[in-house]
Amino acid sequence: MYVSETKIAKANRIQNKEPGEEKDDSEEKFEPINYRQAIIFTIMIAAYIFLLEPIGYFIITPIYIVSTYIFLNATKVRNIVFISIGFTAFVYFLFVVFLKLPIPMGLLQ
Repeated sequence: MYVSETKIAKANRIQNKEPGEEKDDSEEKFEPINYRQAIIFTIMIAAYIFLLEPIGYFIITPIYIVSTYIFLNATKVRNIVFISIGFTAFVYFLFVVFLKLPIPMGLLQ
């Protein structure tokens, strides 16, 4: 009950501020949507899905991860390479070795 009362009090404080007053630091600030980036990212996802079967999981997944991280400027290239190799290896051991499930091999067959 205390949490809900605190949230209500905070909402009332924010709502009752004068136009010239500073905003509370705890308020979220949203950046405008970059539609171009969202569309290109959606195309990259679709390309990954369509190329997964013919090319194979172990080839296309690291390429997809590296390209999306670079496109989104998420982190340093060194980290991107480690993440892509680590994630691909994790999925291999989880699904192929541990669960004995097939993964699309594509060109590696």
